[in-house]
Amino acid sequence: MGTDGAVAGARPRLVERYRRFLPITDATPALTLGEGFTPLVAAPRLGARIGVPNLHLKLEGLNPTGSFKDRGMVVAVSKAIEAGADIVDCALSPFALGTSQPATEALVAALEGQPRDTGIDKEKLYPIADHFRVVKKELAKVFKLDTAIDIDTKVLTFQIPGGMLSNFLNQMKQQGKADKYAELLEEMPRVRAEVGYPPLVTPTSQIVGSMAAFNVICGRYKVVPQEIKDLARGAYGRTPAPINGAMREVIADAKMIEHRPADDIPPQMVSLGLMLASKGYPDASPEDVLTYALFPEVALKFFGTHREPMEKQALEFTE
Repeated sequence: MGTDGAVAGARPRLVERYRRFLPITDATPALTLGEGFTPLVAAPRLGARIGVPNLHLKLEGLNPTGSFKDRGMVVAVSKAIEAGADIVDCALSPFALGTSQPATEALVAALEGQPRDTGIDKEKLYPIADHFRVVKKELAKVFKLDTAIDIDTKVLTFQIPGGMLSNFLNQMKQQGKADKYAELLEEMPRVRAEVGYPPLVTPTSQIVGSMAAFNVICGRYKVVPQEIKDLARGAYGRTPAPINGAMREVIADAKMIEHRPADDIPPQMVSLGLMLASKGYPDASPEDVLTYALFPEVALKFFGTHREPMEKQALEFTE
């Protein structure tokens, strides 16, 4: 008998084993996380009830990395590589999983020996992860953070981004209202519907979330931030759906914006270019000008390292 590793190595892994059930082609890399061999079980009666005649269930009894997210990412990353992606967003294991990204160590392991091998030594990641596990515990203790958020499948209805879930729970704790967290989750989709279903991305996700929190803590629309009024009246652009419900009353006397809000902002490319020129960068590209417009202090530090100011160029020419 060989070792467990030798036996496991001789058996097809996730991508190969379930190829006929996955969107796999001959160009898809067959990555592995050393996942276990939990069975794929046919569920004909359940499939018949929900209209899926070939339904199978994967019984997750063994998962060495501790999260189905990592296992699912094996297939996701395989397809991303096939599509030409060269960057995958992940997080070191103490800050991964749950509502966060998949674990860096898991993806590094999955890509070892593949054409897209990261070149990162996963053994060197382990002590770093150990260090930040301690940091995480200290931060949780100092700021009274909840680092173990239960999985809530109602997110499929609430459609609240993962980062917002953890932030809101901690904010509710700081307000002494952690017991109202479930109410906040229920309130979020109501507010979103009343404000015209804006996409839950920055900054509209924070605007809608803050309004939901105020509603839960203070009573519905007893406190209304200016940002939610601006969102409802069109200052961030037209919402996908009409404003309705209580929000219509909130903005009843507000001036609605029917045109493109950005048209109210005067052109700035020329003036920003001149500002950059005055700081020693007269030939800044449009990309550099836009970077300076969005992050002026950060941009100047970046240019100082990656661009040569005109004064330095002139000095080198003179010498």
